[in-house]
Order: sequence, then C-alpha cells, then structure tokens
Amino acid sequence: MTSTLTTETAPTSTPSVNSDFTFVTQTSLFVASTSSSSIATSATDPDQPVTTLSVSAPTSAAPDNAPSQAPLPKDIPLQILPAMGSHPGDGDLDGYSEISLLFDLALDWVFVAKNSSSSSQIFAWMPPILQTALNLQANQVKTYELKAYVPDDYHGTQDVNLLQTMWLGWIPKESVDTLAQQLRVTSSAFYTALQSPYSDLAAHIVSSFPVTNAPGTSDSGSGSSENSSGSTSGASSSSKTREDAIIGVVSSLGAIALLILAFLVFRAVKQRRELAHRRLSDPHQAEFVGAPPDDHEFDRDSVGGQRRRSFYYAADSLRSAPAEAEDPFNPGMRERRPPIGAPILRDNTMNW
Repeated sequence: MTSTLTTETAPTSTPSVNSDFTFVTQTSLFVASTSSSSIATSATDPDQPVTTLSVSAPTSAAPDNAPSQAPLPKDIPLQILPAMGSHPGDGDLDGYSEISLLFDLALDWVFVAKNSSSSSQIFAWMPPILQTALNLQANQVKTYELKAYVPDDYHGTQDVNLLQTMWLGWIPKESVDTLAQQLRVTSSAFYTALQSPYSDLAAHIVSSFPVTNAPGTSDSGSGSSENSSGSTSGASSSSKTREDAIIGVVSSLGAIALLILAFLVFRAVKQRRELAHRRLSDPHQAEFVGAPPDDHEFDRDSVGGQRRRSFYYAADSLRSAPAEAEDPFNPGMRERRPPIGAPILRDNTMNW
C-alpha cells in the first residue's frame, strides 16, 4: 500500500505571523549550536517590545512526566507562556484537541528558556506551519505554552542538557490524525509546504513523539469540559469512594437492626410457647385473677362481720335448727327465727 501523502509545492504566499510576534524578523532559525554572541536579543524595530513572553517562576516540583527522584534545575523556568495565548478551560476550545510537538536537542530546553529570541521564533513560526500543512485558518491554531520535557535518561541536574522543548497548543479534532500522518512522512506538507525558516523549524520536530496524550499533557479534545477531565475523574473517583463508604455503613447498620428484630421476635415466640405448655403443677398455676386469698372467708361482709343473708345460713335454719339459736359470730346474742311453713317448702326449688 502506498502512502497517500505526497510532496506539495510551496504556496505562493506565506501565512502571516501572529501580530503579537511581528517583532520577530529574523530569517534564520536559532539553534543551540549557535554561539550566544551571534544571537540577537533585541528586536529589529526599536519600538517593538523585546519580548512578549511571560515566564513562569521555577519551582522545585518536577513536571508530571519527570521521575520524582530526579530534581530539576532551579535556575531556569519549567514553562514559557506567550503574552496572548489560549489556556485550558477557555470557552472557545470546544471541538479542539490538545497536541504536543517535541523538538530535538538542537532546540534543547536550556537554550530556549535562556534565549528569548529562540522561544519567540517558535511561538511565531509554529502556527503558520500548522495552518499551511492542515489547511486551517489562523484562529484555528491556538498556542498554549512551551514546556520542559524530561526524557527517561534524565537523572539529575547534571543531565540538564538532556531536557527537551515541547510546544503545546490546540487544533480541531478532525485535523489530529492528518497531522500525525504528516509527521511520519518527511516529504509531507508539514515539512515542505513553507520555505526557510519555517521548514528549518519543522525539521527539528521529533516525528516519533505522540501528537496527543503525550507525557505531561492532558487531552482537551472537547474544549473546556474535556480539558478538565483529569481533575473531574479524580473528583468523581473520590466521590465514588465516599459514596461506597456511606453505603457500606448504612448496610451494616441495617443488618444489625434486622438481627436485633429477629432476636426479639424469636424470644417473644419462645415465651409464648413456654406459657402454652406449662403444666398445672407448675408454681403459680393455681392462682387465678380475682380469687380471694386463702385466709379469706367467703361469707364475710365487705364492711366487716359475718353475712347472714347466705343460702348456707338458710339451710342450717331449715335443718331442725332451734327457734332460738346463738349467733356463732356474736357470742352472747340470740335471736328468734320463725319456722318455715309448708307452702314455703313447696315453693323451694333447691330440693331441701
């Protein structure tokens, strides 16, 4: 299968440089092999600012792709930002992907970080290269920053010259694959569409370096929402862990409550069964609710004294009781009882 990428002729007009870098008027690319005495550090037009770059303060923390045990030099910055550029979270990044282009050691990080002219050339010339190769408009190539890239063979500050320069920016998502294909073919429009010094800068790109998802970068394919996917995924993971912990605690408490309820039900059923099968000889079985105590006489009046209205008393009178009898409950007192006549005995229904 033959490659579909062919060598393209140079366009009749070169894309214009961003207005923020019109002071870059050099016609040759500055590389690390150039002596510092031959590098111009001031603009050709004295009315233009010497540089429009804002350099971040160096920190002791290593980039995301650097080994934690390898310290970075503290006398150089770790990133360089243009005065006017795009940033993660901008609203106009919807539909864009973050790309990374790595330069070889001819444009190593120490040289670019300490030379404002070199960093200005990269910021000024890289967007026109991408515009021409991918047939994009000027506002479709969004520059982010230059960043120090730490290779695997970097082990400490003694290897500072191994640090490389990485350009970061955004292009439309549909152009990412085209760019990756062109980087692998030296005769593609990315390398040949423009004349020097643009082609010189493109020649120092490391073609084997991944265009997207490179170490130390984050994919921003869908703008502000996808650009923060890393932090969002970390937050959602933490939230998921917290949610799982809450669910576990609630489940444990529910299980404990069910065990307690089951124990109470079991004990109630057991007690009911014990009461149902208790023998009459068991203690307290002879006790009935409402029964009088053992020393209580049945024929006792509620107020005190003996009741003489009981049928037991009448029976004693009918069974040949004397007409005058002594009250057994009140000794010394006697009363006269008239005999019961025959009509009364006939009407008696108790078979006396």
